[in-house]
Amino acid sequence: MKNKRGFTLIELLAVIVVIALILGIVIYFAVNVIDKSKDNTYKVTVNEIEKNAGNYLSENGDRLSFVKNKDNTYEYQCVTVENLIDYGYLDISVTDSYIDSVTKVNKNDFIYIERDINTKAITKTKYVNSNEEELFTLCEGVIKGSGNIIFTANPDFDEWSKYKDVTITYK
Repeated sequence: MKNKRGFTLIELLAVIVVIALILGIVIYFAVNVIDKSKDNTYKVTVNEIEKNAGNYLSENGDRLSFVKNKDNTYEYQCVTVENLIDYGYLDISVTDSYIDSVTKVNKNDFIYIERDINTKAITKTKYVNSNEEELFTLCEGVIKGSGNIIFTANPDFDEWSKYKDVTITYK
């Protein structure tokens, strides 16, 4: 008879421990890569929305009213995601996207856009949702878009209130 010799229990446990360690390291790095790619996707979504808002403003800025800051150094305007969808700058599917791990793009979210008073060059674009209370409140008073009518707040007001003077601009 031949002497058949197999693995001992300790050898089998050692192999299982090594495989478990390797598997744990692979899973750790895979989860990190997935999280980073999700974060990049959120950033790309927000950047794409902001870029398209800038394009919308550049192409339609001459027919929109702007609100000047108190120092007359810049002027600003806010557009909604819905405005950008309605005018073809964004696809409706953007509302299926997320801007962070829990917040979806909402049609009623705003893109705050600043431009230089003299050159009319865009200096700042910022995606604004209801989590950013101060800018969201500011944007709610600046513009509401509906079909071909754009409502703009009177630039001479000092305090935001529920009732504002409104200018109606037709296309």
